[in-house]
Amino acid sequence: TIDWQEYGIIMEKCAAYVAHERPRCNTPAALASVVAPLVNLHDGQEGVYVACLDVKLRLMEAPRLVTLGALDKAYFGIREIFRYAIATSAASIILVHNHPSGDPVPSQEDKEVTQKAQEAGKLLGIRVLDHLIIGRGEFVSMHELGVLGK
Repeated sequence: TIDWQEYGIIMEKCAAYVAHERPRCNTPAALASVVAPLVNLHDGQEGVYVACLDVKLRLMEAPRLVTLGALDKAYFGIREIFRYAIATSAASIILVHNHPSGDPVPSQEDKEVTQKAQEAGKLLGIRVLDHLIIGRGEFVSMHELGVLGK
């Protein structure tokens, strides 16, 4: 379970950092360093985040938690993912979620939802640049694995 008070404090710090620094997320490691403190709070359940980027690949706002799942599964609603992206006028997005087991290796379902999100993004004119899975102290990039097509 999540300590919502601690989550709120970390989210406020993340939002202040993003507003002040406008970090460029042109590598998976750049985004992982920003979102890991938030995602790591979801110790017993998967949390799905959307990071919205402008045309220069800068974070527009702090990554947004769009859904919480169970210990081994999260609901990736395409509608929920793109609602935030559309509201912020994002040029592109990066999906992020955690694996409470600590093993960031993507499941087949993780790969499939990444491809579905990419297809939906093409229809909406919002590029899905990556999908990071964060485990304990490490992450995997779907882009680097070749899961995302051109």
